[in-house]
Amino acid sequence: MDNLFLSIYKFLGQRKVPFFCLLLLITGILIWLASSIRLSENVADFMPSTEETERLNFVDNNIAAAEKIIISLSNSDTTLDATQGDLYQWADNLVDSIMAKGEEHIDNIMYKVDDEQTLEVMEFVLQNLPYYLDESDYERIDSMLTPEHIKATLESNRRLLASPTGFMLKTMLPYDPLLFSSNTLLKFRDLQVDNTYSVVDGHILSQDGKKMMIFLSSKYPVSETANNKKLVDILEQCYADVLEKSENSISLSSFGAAVVGVTNASQIKKDSLLSMIISLSLIIIILGLFFKKAAPLYLILFPVIFGGLLAIAMLFLIKDNISAIVLGAGSAIFGIALNYSLHFFVHYKETQNIEVTIKDLSIPMITGSITTIGAFLSLLVIPSESLHDFGLFSSFTLIGALLFLLFAIPIILLARPIAFKKDSEEKRSIWVKLAEYRPENKKWLVIITVILTIIFSFFSGKVKFDSDLNNINYMTEEQRQSFNELSGYTTLSQQVDFLISEGDNPYEALREFEKSKRLIDSAINIGRIKGSMNVGSGLMSDITQKRRTDLWNSFWATRKDETIANIKKYGTEVGFNSNSFSPFFEMIDSTFAPVPFDHFELFSEEVFKDMIINTPDRSMIVTMVYSKPETKVNTAELIPADSNSFIYDRKNFSDSLIELLMK
Repeated sequence: MDNLFLSIYKFLGQRKVPFFCLLLLITGILIWLASSIRLSENVADFMPSTEETERLNFVDNNIAAAEKIIISLSNSDTTLDATQGDLYQWADNLVDSIMAKGEEHIDNIMYKVDDEQTLEVMEFVLQNLPYYLDESDYERIDSMLTPEHIKATLESNRRLLASPTGFMLKTMLPYDPLLFSSNTLLKFRDLQVDNTYSVVDGHILSQDGKKMMIFLSSKYPVSETANNKKLVDILEQCYADVLEKSENSISLSSFGAAVVGVTNASQIKKDSLLSMIISLSLIIIILGLFFKKAAPLYLILFPVIFGGLLAIAMLFLIKDNISAIVLGAGSAIFGIALNYSLHFFVHYKETQNIEVTIKDLSIPMITGSITTIGAFLSLLVIPSESLHDFGLFSSFTLIGALLFLLFAIPIILLARPIAFKKDSEEKRSIWVKLAEYRPENKKWLVIITVILTIIFSFFSGKVKFDSDLNNINYMTEEQRQSFNELSGYTTLSQQVDFLISEGDNPYEALREFEKSKRLIDSAINIGRIKGSMNVGSGLMSDITQKRRTDLWNSFWATRKDETIANIKKYGTEVGFNSNSFSPFFEMIDSTFAPVPFDHFELFSEEVFKDMIINTPDRSMIVTMVYSKPETKVNTAELIPADSNSFIYDRKNFSDSLIELLMK
């Protein structure tokens, strides 16, 4: 085979100009292809492609409840509450600025309770009351249907209509003249706000009333750091503007997974570039000392650069994107590729003959590269997209470097020969002396090595992987301070787990959620968990609808005529029009049945939209479970054995990745 490479060398050596033109053309094409590739910064791509990890990845890419950025505003004068000073005005100013500059990147922003939406919810529940009443409600309602109670209630309602609360009552009475829904409507009080916060004057405040809270949801998953960076840059600009305009009369803190994700991605790029510069600089310095000429230094790098371009170009043709993390980690492969060049030029320095160098090294280098490339290609059998990328990137880099070294470098050296001065026997360089040193002949060194190996083997078993991303994530000092501050009065101080209930459609997912909800309520009652935020108050499965509407239909079948008659009689006596309660009469005289999921669009698309993942062939209901950090939720307590629900947090990703790496 060495004769084959020699023949190719002689053939190309006689056609140097066409060869260099072709080489430049190929390099140009590779540069064009490589520059077109998209960089992905999604760490989830490292996860194994199993059914379990696929749905975790699906949740991570679609969940909105976990992506909120928390912004806290307070008066710089700590003696003032949030309701004092101009804090409301500056909050309005900040939100207006954020929306003006970054609306295209924002899914939702909330800092006030939406009174209009609250009224819509109340009207919807009243118009659909049969779907929101349970067995216990009917026991109470039955006791409210006596003539005496009906008369007293209508008299009280008539008086209340003239009071400041009359506006709300006027909305309720046509659908519920006897106020059956009072307990049900309490479930929807402050529906948009977690109970960690309070609502004052329609604004969301911390429990101590000192801080005003703004919650912002990015349109992008945490993993899409390139897009989130645009949003984070806009936020930073808006923060600076409002602090300047307020003349620092207010203080501001913010924190969110999307912000930390952008910081991590930026730091990974900086660290990768820095490590690459440092390693290449050290290599160049050492090689410069060895060769004592500049020419070999850049020639040694040419095969590595060509190999890297070939790898990125091939990945673009195969899949058009590559993980930025893979690209950073793949820089370590350049060290292996540099070894190819180093072997070639060290041998060429000794022989001073291109043909002898090709003949001596072609077969050993090809044989050695086959095993190395084969090892990297073995990553293709691991079910992880990013590890596939790493295997392909490494393999193509080494292939490209080897091809350039065996075909291009000899022609370059033929066109521009490099004369090396050989070291004399008397003046052998330190590099030669190091190469000739034989540590295996030193018994004391062998004994020490054996002893250290035994000691290291003993302690190596005690090393454990830290799969907690909170310990791995990089945060700036400012972000860490914001996190510590916000943890004192927000949900950041709590352990939040996301219980995901999955189904082929929304109603299947709701059935799974309702199985777990019973266990969640029980865990709250016994103090096992602090609480939960879920969709149960506004949405229910078709099975629950059937049970509730059957209760409504059977209850009113024997009571509606007498109830309608009494309400008309006593209503007229206290001054109500005979048609004032027609909507209620129509409702109790109707037969109800389960309705399509779209019927509850107010809840699914607005109120609870951050807690529902709905695609044409897959639906998930998100329940946020709060517990103290020191009492991690035991998933077995919250998920029935026959349920298609699971607990999600970002630690699941690292656990899956570590499990993969340990196989």
